[in-house]
Amino acid sequence: PTKVKQWLRQGTLGFLRGFSGEFQGDGRSTASKAVGALARHCCIKAPENAEAREHGSSSVASLASFLPSEQAAEFVLFLTKMFRHPQTNQRVFALEVAQRLAEICFQPGDSVPQGFHLDLTTLVQGILDRALDKAGFIRVKAITCVSSIVCGVCKRYNEDQANLATKVKDLDAIVGESMKRKVIALAIGRSKDSKPAVRKAALSLLENVLPLCEGIDSKSVQAITSASHDAY
Repeated sequence: PTKVKQWLRQGTLGFLRGFSGEFQGDGRSTASKAVGALARHCCIKAPENAEAREHGSSSVASLASFLPSEQAAEFVLFLTKMFRHPQTNQRVFALEVAQRLAEICFQPGDSVPQGFHLDLTTLVQGILDRALDKAGFIRVKAITCVSSIVCGVCKRYNEDQANLATKVKDLDAIVGESMKRKVIALAIGRSKDSKPAVRKAALSLLENVLPLCEGIDSKSVQAITSASHDAY
């Protein structure tokens, strides 16, 4: 039954959280490396079923959040490699893990694992590249992921900058105008995509990121105007 599965999942994650933080010195490093290896293995064995993928990506993100900063950075680099995996199932799973891992940063301070520190700049850059993926549904997933991460971080930044800075490496690079403009350029470019679902995701991204910027440029206005005449 679903409730039993949820109970087992929560119990397992609780055990691994305690396991990764129970030891000191070399013992703790070995334990956390084992947890990191398990998280990577789960990504490689990504489930194809959408529901299983949802639960799996959430569990993997939770595992990665238990890792110390150095190993968390290694896991982010691993994810960026998985973004380019030849199999689409692996790419979409890695994107879902990235989104859920970033969402952990948006949670109130006490609910985030102590010592959790994420390199979102590297993560977002890898996701931006997937917005040009040859598979349409991967492009949609990447654009949706960028919207969730960048807009989520920017909104949390305004609410609790000091708390967020303890969890995100190079926070200013994510909330800065340069990143916002890069995201806007992506949204404008994908708003002309051949796939209607990609165009819709791009316009949603544009809608979310423009309020975070200082003013609206002519290219954004043109993209929105063109979308109003979209046949789909």
